[in-house]
Amino acid sequence: MKALSIAQVRDCERALTGGDPATGYRLMRSAGTLAARVLAASAKNFRRLVFLVGPGNNGGDALTAAAALFGQIPLTTYAVRPLTELTGEAALAASALPEALRRQVRENFSAGELWPGDLVVDGLLGIGADCRQLREPVRSWISEVNASRLPVVSLDVPSGLDADSGQVPDIAVIAQYTLMFGWVKRGLLAAQAAPYTGILRLLPLPELPVETATEYPQIYTQREAAQDCPNEPGNWHKNQKPRVLIISGSTKYPGASGLNVYGALRSGAGLVRLITSGTPMQLPNAAIVRKVPAGADGLPLDLAAAADFLSASQVLVCGSGWGAPFPEGLRKIWDFPGVLLLDADALNTLSAHPDCWRPRRNLVLTPHHQEAVRLSRAFQVECDSDRVAWAKKLAARLGAVVVLKGPRTVVAAPDGEVWLNTSGSVRLAIAGSGDVLSGVLGTCAGREGNSLARRCAFGVWWHGLAGEWLDSGGIADDLPGELSRVWNTLRRSEPLALN
Repeated sequence: MKALSIAQVRDCERALTGGDPATGYRLMRSAGTLAARVLAASAKNFRRLVFLVGPGNNGGDALTAAAALFGQIPLTTYAVRPLTELTGEAALAASALPEALRRQVRENFSAGELWPGDLVVDGLLGIGADCRQLREPVRSWISEVNASRLPVVSLDVPSGLDADSGQVPDIAVIAQYTLMFGWVKRGLLAAQAAPYTGILRLLPLPELPVETATEYPQIYTQREAAQDCPNEPGNWHKNQKPRVLIISGSTKYPGASGLNVYGALRSGAGLVRLITSGTPMQLPNAAIVRKVPAGADGLPLDLAAAADFLSASQVLVCGSGWGAPFPEGLRKIWDFPGVLLLDADALNTLSAHPDCWRPRRNLVLTPHHQEAVRLSRAFQVECDSDRVAWAKKLAARLGAVVVLKGPRTVVAAPDGEVWLNTSGSVRLAIAGSGDVLSGVLGTCAGREGNSLARRCAFGVWWHGLAGEWLDSGGIADDLPGELSRVWNTLRRSEPLALN
């Protein structure tokens, strides 16, 4: 899937509806029904749903979602103007509302209209609004919603945010979730948009035409994840699933290896082997552990003792919790014939000792921002404020799939293939989150079928959604359990609940 500009979305809508309001309303009703399914899956966590209805088609989206939920859960609607003044598709949505559905018009909206336990559904302004100077009363409504500090789900785009640039020229709703209809809007992926969009969900519409061609990167969403979710034949045995070897942990940082192992196992590895010099957290019996003596720096002293582990594995994940550069180890494992994934201190080792690098196939690097800076300086790659361009340059220079971590993680391959992730949450900003991701990516890289970059993009999306589903105060140790929950939800094609 590609992200589209507002103009491209409008072209697609015209191609689909021919400008006919009745056809446009059918599309609006499909979008509202999908939004209602997601909201219904989360409604048990809230006292009431409050739909805010703006003067245009975004208000119509809110009305169709409210109509689909009416009678199932407590809800109310507040509109900025009488529904009889709506036009086009929105007018058709208003005419189809159940008579008993509570609707109130408020010229002046105050935080007193919202109660503790409410979930606010933002349908005030859509992608066509001029956000440079918002008109009243919409501007005041947005201010009151933000002041309430209640959770907000925005429909298609947070009201007041420019869906092309991701900028907020005046004021915008601060949403915890944004449900995008049909297409990913380009501005919602911008770094500056993240504080307003919160967690993104794409609601794909079956009626959509072929996407407009664009140079923008491919966007990884639930649609791609549903296609890529592993389908394991019933006659498989453990050696036909990914076989992952992990070299991680040290006497200084023993816990990283356990998070690697759990990430790999919970994402479907058939066998996980671990070489470590530390004493990791309690590990499942499914893991095969070989503890080797530690050197003076606390790192494994003798990797030669693990030759049998190397020959029996498809993927090698290393670097988490090393705590120090390990050039001797990196040189010994560089010729591993399968996929080699370097994380954390393996990346720092490569930056400090660039002579360790040689061209090879099936190399995956997983830097966060500062690790990417170090790699760039070591290999004379220009750091770029455009994260997509930066990841592409690193991938081309190092002949590797680069997973540039952060909000909207970028996955770039040496051949120019690029994926931009849409899952994830600030709840992943915790120690150990990246160690779990390395284990997940190890398993995903060991599967067959898609390109290595797309397999990694699936792993990033999977880990990101698991992070969204963490409870407040959740820690990295909780992430592997959420991985299983995501997998089961994908396989059952269930709507993704808002946590």
